[in-house]
Amino acid sequence: MPLLTLVDDAGRQILEVTCVKSQRSLTIRVVKNRSPRATLRDVFDWKAKAPERCYLCGLEGARVGAGGDREHFIPRILFERGKIPNGLRHVEPLPSHVECNKSTALDEARTAYAWAVCRPKGFGSQERFDRTIRGLQRSEAAKLKDDFLANMREVPTGGAIVNIPNDSLNWMLAKMTKGIVYATTGVVLGPDLIWWFGTFALDAFVTIGGAPFDVPDVLSAKHSRLNGEPGAACAFAIYGYHFYSAIACPLGGRAYGLLAADDEKGPMAWPRVKPSTTPEQAPPP
Repeated sequence: MPLLTLVDDAGRQILEVTCVKSQRSLTIRVVKNRSPRATLRDVFDWKAKAPERCYLCGLEGARVGAGGDREHFIPRILFERGKIPNGLRHVEPLPSHVECNKSTALDEARTAYAWAVCRPKGFGSQERFDRTIRGLQRSEAAKLKDDFLANMREVPTGGAIVNIPNDSLNWMLAKMTKGIVYATTGVVLGPDLIWWFGTFALDAFVTIGGAPFDVPDVLSAKHSRLNGEPGAACAFAIYGYHFYSAIACPLGGRAYGLLAADDEKGPMAWPRVKPSTTPEQAPPP
């Protein structure tokens, strides 16, 4: 009896695996292989490579695993050295299409750079600050650097503030909200939802309810859904001193449970329409 049989989309058998048992061992081997690209490794990767719904656009055909499309919904650029520490299983890549994945690369760079350099004295990561400076000094990031400097303004007491373009910030928050909801509930927030965004203070974050979603040294989030509705809300504390709210509702609304927002974005569909600066100029995560 075959241990496992794989078939293609037309129902034709392409791989059959069986067990051979001896007195000392149990061997698994391929006994039929009708596709030159089907290997025993496909048996173990099959579940991970099965097509799924893209968590960004909601359409099928996305894959995760060997040979598939991988999307870190908490962007790697937010972590120290751009690397996600081992053991954070709740932030593992989600299924996504390549075009959806790449369409917000510039938004992620703009937002992550501003978060890295705008920090209270003595707070935040020096490594992320230094990596941001190096990234902006790259010749291929010239337009991104100009954009970054254009959004910077000095403050009378010294230092400067970098204003994140709302468009980039909103796409970044929406992407992470969609990822958190998909990773924890399996629900895809569809393109017809109305999005609202806002900011709040630390004391407000403490009182907001919702299921926690924490990523050490990067963010603390609280997310919620009401009565099985297709929308969701998420409150973010980025690096412990940037606080944002994101709300997606079917009919639109600036309040969702205890969370409120005042900047209406409207529907947000992936892949995102490319901004004026090309994603290729965004530094790698």
